[in-house]
Amino acid sequence: MIIILFIFNTLSYSANEVWVEFEGDIRIINARKGCLVKGEDFEIYADSALLYQKNDIDSAYLFKNIKVISKKLSIYSDMLFYDFVKKFSIFKRNVKIETDTFLIETEKVFYDELKDSAFTPNTVFIKDKINNIEIKGYRMNYLVSKRRGVIDSLIYVKVYEEKDTIDIKGGKILFLFKDLKIINSVNINSRDFKGRCDTLLWKGDAIFLFGKSPSIFTENSDLRGEKIKLSIKKNKIQSIISEGKSFLKTVSEKKDTLHLFCGVLSIFFDDSVRIERVFGRESVKGEVKR
Repeated sequence: MIIILFIFNTLSYSANEVWVEFEGDIRIINARKGCLVKGEDFEIYADSALLYQKNDIDSAYLFKNIKVISKKLSIYSDMLFYDFVKKFSIFKRNVKIETDTFLIETEKVFYDELKDSAFTPNTVFIKDKINNIEIKGYRMNYLVSKRRGVIDSLIYVKVYEEKDTIDIKGGKILFLFKDLKIINSVNINSRDFKGRCDTLLWKGDAIFLFGKSPSIFTENSDLRGEKIKLSIKKNKIQSIISEGKSFLKTVSEKKDTLHLFCGVLSIFFDDSVRIERVFGRESVKGEVKR
């Protein structure tokens, strides 16, 4: 086995088979079998590669079984184009980006190192390994270091906890550093409750519902308000605060129905997601129907 190694500035290239062609002042290095490209803080493995050199290596195409390894993440794909001058890369087919905390799968990724931005025009699947969250949608823009971005067409967000799952659907999702914002016809489904709103903001253990007529439904209750905050633990509702023209309808074990109207409602639940306590403020009105 013959190993041929090329070194250009901080980049090095090696492969089992190499031959060189010339097109004008461009040198084309054709590498096959066991290709390895090394930089200061990354390694790229591939079955074959075409390397284009004028002064230094300007760009490269790599094919099949591609694996990019760096300190922060690993990237896998079937094809990779890399412009070393403009610091721009394109990954195609069976793209997988993985770190200790998340996994991203899609068919094509454009990455601009200078802008630190990634874009995919295809369906994208994201898994948060730490928080057990899965996101699927279409067409994503993402600023990597700022951890901000958008998926233009959301298919679903699933949040897993033990045997329960919160399933959220909407029109678009925005990544806001550690928070998620979902807009346009948002629907929430879980084992214990359902919800609807125009805008949903997920901040840690709290979910905020905004927009036109946000509402939450459980087996025995119906809550509506102008702004609703849910405190969640292990995918179960611990408490709800509803602000602005709030309305609560709840059915007791005796089948009595309580209708409660006020400006602010604070509701607390037991382990079975039954209403345990209700506090009202600002022009409280109510009635009981049997």
